[in-house]
Amino acid sequence: MAQHTRIPQQRTAADRWPVAFGVGHRAIAGLSIRGKVRVIDETARVLAKLRDERGTTVGISGMRPGWETTWAHAVLEAGLRLWAYCPGPWQASDWSGLQHREWASLLARADVVEYAGEQYSVATLRRRAEMMVAAANVGVACWVNGRVNGETYRTLTHAVGRLGRPVVWIDPDAPAGELSVLPSERAWRQRLHLPAAPDPLFDTAALAVAR
Repeated sequence: MAQHTRIPQQRTAADRWPVAFGVGHRAIAGLSIRGKVRVIDETARVLAKLRDERGTTVGISGMRPGWETTWAHAVLEAGLRLWAYCPGPWQASDWSGLQHREWASLLARADVVEYAGEQYSVATLRRRAEMMVAAANVGVACWVNGRVNGETYRTLTHAVGRLGRPVVWIDPDAPAGELSVLPSERAWRQRLHLPAAPDPLFDTAALAVAR
């Protein structure tokens, strides 16, 4: 069961997370309308906590339809700066008209727009994920436990396994009141099926998500 503890209000400069990346599934199969509303509300709550208690001023989005555009809207609504990290200017070329218009509108409101490449390739998608993680101090992921493929999973494994970034987990399948938690690096590695780290870089005892 997720445990929620209070984030202390006083933080040193090293404990502040000015930049947060967001990554999440394009669609969460089987989630009801009520469930989607809960995830949207929880995304806004977590972002407000990061802003107010960790000094977050920038949110990075990979700009995929689904949760990542939800995250981008939440960043702007929280009064933070949006950095849009797209795989390329072609990203929305085969989306629906509504999705394309939303993407273009968000890019127009972003302070920074970065492209990982000019042409589509798996390498370009991975480069975009690596750019997002490298630019951030912390991540927020809307991830279905056990889904060990796709861009969300690859971004998580890079963030936790390669760079040791703390990542807040929004679990769309969790009960109400337990949607988000910040697992320790050890716990993340277990869930992501990564080898244990000899010297973990972050621990839940020091880094927790408040409710």
